[in-house]
Amino acid sequence: MESKSEDRSFTLDVSKEQARQIGRFLYTEIDIVALVKRDEDGFIETGTLTTFEPVTDDDATTAWRDWYAHNAAGWNSIEDVELELGRDRN
Repeated sequence: MESKSEDRSFTLDVSKEQARQIGRFLYTEIDIVALVKRDEDGFIETGTLTTFEPVTDDDATTAWRDWYAHNAAGWNSIEDVELELGRDRN
């Protein structure tokens, strides 16, 4: 893997099924979630891929709505977001 936030490339452990799925996106951008261990210099030493999503050129508004529906739809039932976050408006 390569990341703009890392000074060097790194590898991650993946399951066989993940390897099959991610192989379709070889040499394209993906967004990943991984558990990593860093060395004493702060570089990723080892890690395991948790999930990934291909990065697309879709409309940003559509992409945000899709992400929200998949990851944060529970907030739709919250009447007072500020109160839920523990923020006092006074």
